Amino acid sequence: MSWPQLTDKTPCTVCGSPDHPNPARLRDDQPTREDEQSAKTAFDQAEEAHRKVTHARSDLAEQHAQALGAATATPAGELEAQLQAARTAHQVACDQAGQLPTAQQELTRLRTERDTRTQLGQEAKDRLTECQTRHKALAQQQHAIALAVDAARGSAATLDDRITELTQAAKHLSNAINAAQAATAAAERHRDARTAADDAARDAAFPPARKPPPHCSPQPSLRSGRKSSSSGTRTTRSSPTR
Repeated sequence: MSWPQLTDKTPCTVCGSPDHPNPARLRDDQPTREDEQSAKTAFDQAEEAHRKVTHARSDLAEQHAQALGAATATPAGELEAQLQAARTAHQVACDQAGQLPTAQQELTRLRTERDTRTQLGQEAKDRLTECQTRHKALAQQQHAIALAVDAARGSAATLDDRITELTQAAKHLSNAINAAQAATAAAERHRDARTAADDAARDAAFPPARKPPPHCSPQPSLRSGRKSSSSGTRTTRSSPTR
């Protein structure tokens, strides 16, 4: 009788449970294939002996019938010897026939254990295949990580050197961003100052200053001069008011 194949989340054909937390395991005292073969051989021999004894018993019964028919012609001592031989053969046949159920039970047990070992061997093969698949996937991941590390390292000798290079580059970029922000702020201040100077010149009836070309940084001397001019203009304007 083969044991059912157990699969996770599949009901067992024996108990009906979908979970199999503790499947049967082989015992250390379980017989081997050689034990099974020996038991089968013993069973076959016993069955053959039983067949021979049955046949011999039939022959003896026939001989006994013939002996009864010829009893008057056979001495009593010879008949007694034949009878004793027949009884002995009958006893041997009964003994061998009595061992037949035991041999059948042993053979059944060995077949069951063989099926169990076959199932466990298949499960072990399945686990081995799964482990090999996982090992292959991990090896591929390891190779991908190694390629990523090489790409991240670039031309640097080590990752620490690459990190140092990237840190310095980030620092330079940060300084450049700060400088760009400072230039933008200076341009905004210059624009505000120029607008104020134009307003002051317009209030003083001066012609508006010519605007510099686009994207042209103001000269420090001009900016300071315009500030002075704006200041003086405001002062001159206030004098008549007084």
